[in-house]
Amino acid sequence: MCGFFGYFSLKKKNNKEIYKNSTLKHRGPDEHNVFTDNNIHCEFFRLNILGGKYGKQPMLSKNKRYLLLFNGEIYNYKELAKNYLSIERKDYSSDTRVILDLFTKYGPSAVEKFNGMFAIVLYDLRLKKLFLIRDRFGTKPLYYLIENNIIYFSSEIKGIPVKKNVNNKVVRDYLDLGLYPNNKTFFSKINNLKPSSYLIYCNNVLKVCKYFDLKKEVILEKNNKIDSLEKFEHLLNDSISIRQRSNRTLNFHLSGGIDSTSLLVLTNNLWKKNYNLSTNTYVYKGFSNSEYQSAKKISSKLNLKNQKVEIESKEIPALAEKLQYYQDEPFGGIAAIAEYKQNLEQKKKEIIVSFEGIGGDEILSGYKSHLYILIWDLYHSQENNHLLNKLVKFSGRNIKNILLIAKNFILSDFNGNTDLSQIRNKETNKKIDKNKNYYKAITFNEIDNGSLFRTLRFRDRSSAACGRELRFPFLDHKLVTHCLAMPIELKFKDGMSKAPLRHIVNTVDKKLSLEKKISANSAQSFWFQNDLKNWAMDNITALSNKNVINKRYFENIDYYFKPPIKNTFYIWQLVNLNIFYDKIKKNI
Repeated sequence: MCGFFGYFSLKKKNNKEIYKNSTLKHRGPDEHNVFTDNNIHCEFFRLNILGGKYGKQPMLSKNKRYLLLFNGEIYNYKELAKNYLSIERKDYSSDTRVILDLFTKYGPSAVEKFNGMFAIVLYDLRLKKLFLIRDRFGTKPLYYLIENNIIYFSSEIKGIPVKKNVNNKVVRDYLDLGLYPNNKTFFSKINNLKPSSYLIYCNNVLKVCKYFDLKKEVILEKNNKIDSLEKFEHLLNDSISIRQRSNRTLNFHLSGGIDSTSLLVLTNNLWKKNYNLSTNTYVYKGFSNSEYQSAKKISSKLNLKNQKVEIESKEIPALAEKLQYYQDEPFGGIAAIAEYKQNLEQKKKEIIVSFEGIGGDEILSGYKSHLYILIWDLYHSQENNHLLNKLVKFSGRNIKNILLIAKNFILSDFNGNTDLSQIRNKETNKKIDKNKNYYKAITFNEIDNGSLFRTLRFRDRSSAACGRELRFPFLDHKLVTHCLAMPIELKFKDGMSKAPLRHIVNTVDKKLSLEKKISANSAQSFWFQNDLKNWAMDNITALSNKNVINKRYFENIDYYFKPPIKNTFYIWQLVNLNIFYDKIKKNI
């Protein structure tokens, strides 16, 4: 986890125009270096994970033509050095040097060979051409803004040194539809570079190119005749193995659910380090948590030490204020705050890198929304009634109820919570095509525009705030492609979601392998309706008094504070927006 900031213009700079930046120091506490010439100025804040002195940035190519800033990890850097550079050198212990030499040799297309998470700035000093490059799933952040023929780029929004104005349309979409912007941001003119893309800025002209097309790759993978489950386990094991590369101690964030548990089982089997693997799990104090009991049990069975990170309701207000500064934009509720505390506790123990099970739900259809939409498709296609009946049984609901919810979710353009506890209406004349594969559509939607990119943004800022790095083995692009190509009969074997992962968990705990996904809304709702009600109301009142959003958003607000309401995300949206506007006034 590192951070960078910079700007480029064809107009020559003078010393008075140079912006100094210290807002990203938390992302890279180990080292700070600067490069500047007549056209470009950039600063790099480094968290030293790989390469030691050979990974110092900004880094110049050996022919002095290219300048590189790189935040992330290229896990296959050893293989790249061996297969494409054919020279063994000490500085190839750094993935940064490897990829810079590859860019020097192959140009921007070298990125197609990378397996990892990355946000990259590549500057051609000879041609005065700037490239911004982002990894396939947007794991690492990269923002940019163009103003007066100057392009600014940064790992975080706060790093862009211009006056920031709130994008009111984005705020309305957030409140009305629950949408977090993907390519846009909560600030006008500041953009997120699209995942799987690189941006070229030359002669004051901007062009964005796509270097990885997931849908096309899935089509190609479907033609592969290799047994899906056999290849699945091979790809997942390989992903885990290469993500162990680090000169820092690694740890495992264990929720106790199927995703993180299956990943832990395989990680433990493949562990190659000369120290013991450990796990940690966050819990809400005073709240029953069966997943924590599962995490504790699995850790014990594998002879691993598990740290319990407990968060209390009284901690939420102060932590929410601190986290908002690092997140820059509104973020995802009390669970994100608990994750922030989890990172804080790991930092105290000087544990810098952790594995997480993020991505399992997206690549193996683990959400209730996936299940209901698949039932819809199977019901109307009548292609596999045997599987349909098993899925309905697994859901625990009657088919009539499932089809009604699925219909409303389709009509909303998949606009709602993944647990379907809330579906937001969207003004549309959409008609349902009963011959369309909506399951395929929602699968790609969750990765391209849905839950994944939001979760990754929250995770990146929460860990970066503590000078830490998270790694996600489920998001290896070869594994993602294979899982999306996998037949539904294997994903939902015996009518259960995420069957390949349940098979892994079954080797250590049969009971856990049969459990269904648990919603994480319960602690937040209970606290908003009890311990945190006054704090929430104070923030909502303060937001109303700011006159920054329409008064209609405050109508019937008492409704959301009363049981049996279980989804209190709307309360969080208003509370978080108030903190967001306060932080803009103070810090940005």
